Amino acid sequence: MPGTTYKSVNSIPSLLISVIEEGKLLVSFNITEAKQGEIMWSKNKAYALRCQIRGKIYSFEREHLNILSQNERRTLFDWLKVDGSELNWDLA
Repeated sequence: MPGTTYKSVNSIPSLLISVIEEGKLLVSFNITEAKQGEIMWSKNKAYALRCQIRGKIYSFEREHLNILSQNERRTLFDWLKVDGSELNWDLA
């Protein structure tokens, strides 16, 4: 079929992430809603992941990212095209 393009199912992840802060839901989103990811720095040390979700900017620090599994964090970092290893955290 000329002109037919197929997109791999694996190219667009489907992952629902819910982040809780002080016992309350901070935000719940599908990974595809996250964009403009960047690692935040203070005194040459990475301390958070910042991104935009539905037009609002969120900063996720250690306590937020600890909630996610290693696979969920890796998928989020990959989707946002940031190097999560820059955070230098021993997240389990």
